[in-house]
Amino acid sequence: MLLYALGFLVSTLGLTLSYELFLSMKRRKVLAARIRDIRNPSRDWKNPSQSSDLELELSFQDRLTSLLKGLWFFKRVSGVLLQANSTLSLLGLLLVSAGSGTALGVVVGMSTLQVKYGCAAFVFGCCAPSLWYRHIGSVRLKRASEVLPETMDLISRALRSGHSIIQALEVVSTTSAEPLASEFAQVLQQQRLGLPLRDTLLHLGERLPSREIQFLVTAVLVQRETGGDLAEVLDRTALVLRERLRVRGEVRILTAQGRFTGWVLTTLPMALLLLMNMLSPNYARVLFTDPLGQKGVFCAVGLIAIGASVIQRMIKVRF
Repeated sequence: MLLYALGFLVSTLGLTLSYELFLSMKRRKVLAARIRDIRNPSRDWKNPSQSSDLELELSFQDRLTSLLKGLWFFKRVSGVLLQANSTLSLLGLLLVSAGSGTALGVVVGMSTLQVKYGCAAFVFGCCAPSLWYRHIGSVRLKRASEVLPETMDLISRALRSGHSIIQALEVVSTTSAEPLASEFAQVLQQQRLGLPLRDTLLHLGERLPSREIQFLVTAVLVQRETGGDLAEVLDRTALVLRERLRVRGEVRILTAQGRFTGWVLTTLPMALLLLMNMLSPNYARVLFTDPLGQKGVFCAVGLIAIGASVIQRMIKVRF
C-alpha cells in the first residue's frame, strides 16, 4: 500500500513538472513566432492560409487561462501572482498547488491512517502556494511603500533640473531602490513598445495596488491632463507619505502586544501538542485514535482559528 502511494505521489509530481515545462516551451515558441511576424511587415494578413498560424498560436493553455481569469477566484489568484512579480502562470500555480496538496495529503494520510486528516492536509497543501505568493506580494508592496517618498523626491529633483517625466523615470529605474527600480524599468519598456504613458502607469498601479502608489500615479496623470508644477505636487505628496509611514510605525508599536498575544495563543497549543506527542506518544495518541478525541482536535483547531481571526481584526488599522 505504501509503495502504491509513493508511486502515485512521484507520478503526480512528475506530471506536474513535465506539463509546466511543456507550457514554458510552448510560450517560447509562440513568442518567437510573434517576433517573426513583427519583423516581417510584408506579411499578407488578409490571406487565410497565413493568418491560420496565429490561430494555432492560441493554444489550449491560452484559452483556458483567459477563461479562468474571468472567474472571481482565479482573477484574485492572478492578481496575487502579478503583485508578487512571479513568472509562474496561472495554470502553473494550479498545477503546483495540486501537486503539493497531493503530496502532503498522501504523506499525512499514510502516516495517520485517517482519511479525514489526509483530506485536510490536501486542502492545506493546495492553499499553501497561493498563501506563499500572497506573503511575497505583501512584503514587496510594503517595501515599495517605504521607498516611495525617496523615489518621489528623486523624480522631483530630476524635473527641476530640466528633465522630462520620461527622463525622470529613467533616472528612477537606474538609481532607485527595489522593487520600484524594476517596476519603473518595466513602465519604460512598455512605453517604448508603444503603450501610452497613462496605460503604463495604470498597469503599475495594478502590479503594486497600494494607496501610496496610487498617489503617485494620480499626481502624474492629473499633471499631464491639466498642467501645473509636478515637482511641487510630488514634494507635497512625499511629505504626506512620510507622515503616513510615521503614523503607521506608531500604530505598529501600539499594537505590538496584541500581535504577540495572537501569535502565542495560536502557536502555543500546537507546539505543546507536538512536544507531548514526541515525549509521550501514548499520552496524546487518544486524540487521534478515539472518535471523541478527533472531534476535540477539530473543535480546538476551529476555535484557535476563530480566536486568531478576532485578534487580527482587533489590531488591524486601515490607512
